[in-house]
Amino acid sequence: MLFKVPSRIGDVINLTLLVERIGRSSLSIAIVCHRDGIERLRARMTTAMMSLETRRAVPLPKALREGIESYRQRTTDAPSASAE
Repeated sequence: MLFKVPSRIGDVINLTLLVERIGRSSLSIAIVCHRDGIERLRARMTTAMMSLETRRAVPLPKALREGIESYRQRTTDAPSASAE
């Protein structure tokens, strides 16, 4: 987590979810906290899809991958970071 500018109790902040990378079975995101156009905090997280039975990574379902990719394209100007 990267703290850039402090926030105080009572501050109204905005949070933005950015998809940074879509892997075969993983997803990397950033949550950006900002107010008045100034970034205050950026947190990054990577999560993986796994089988509850085998506890091994499994590919993201096609419909989920497509939905995440569609969101990523709507919320960033960066080229696709998807891994096939």
